[in-house]
Amino acid sequence: MRAHATIFDLGRLLTLTLAVGLSACKSTSDSAPDAEASAPRPVLAPDVLMVYRSGGGISGTSFRLTVFADGRVERTDSRQPMPQVRVPVARVQKLTADLAATGVFAVKDGTWEPPDPVSDSISVAVVARDHAGAVHFYETTGGTAPDTVQRALRIGRAFAREVETQNPRPPCACQPGDRQCACP
Repeated sequence: MRAHATIFDLGRLLTLTLAVGLSACKSTSDSAPDAEASAPRPVLAPDVLMVYRSGGGISGTSFRLTVFADGRVERTDSRQPMPQVRVPVARVQKLTADLAATGVFAVKDGTWEPPDPVSDSISVAVVARDHAGAVHFYETTGGTAPDTVQRALRIGRAFAREVETQNPRPPCACQPGDRQCACP
């Protein structure tokens, strides 16, 4: 009977040791880590004024639109290749002025997530350069972002749709039954 009590005591001692050891590893701060300290700052090439991207959802698609100061627009889509297009430089300047007019550049960069994250939510982000050349990043995955950020995201989405309307996707070249095809 004494051997049984010793094994039991040894188990209690091991449990207590683990509990004390793990509590010693606990962070000294109960708050979330500072986002600025843990997340890298976005970087844009010197000639890029804005990047709009959206992705996720149940189908896992992604779309990215990169706008250059000279009017070039690069589009990438997870479903099929897309050609580079051009828009008038005046339109690019209006885009940056519209973003600035929202007041978004006065809002601290960030990501807004819903209180209860959803695995198939859609992420929408804008990375943009202000008139002084500073780069700002705003993203939402269904969270409640400030109104100015929501307006900036809508401006990015509207510009992407405008480019799509004026420069439709090339026709799908997939063959019937092609399982490797990524066309919609």
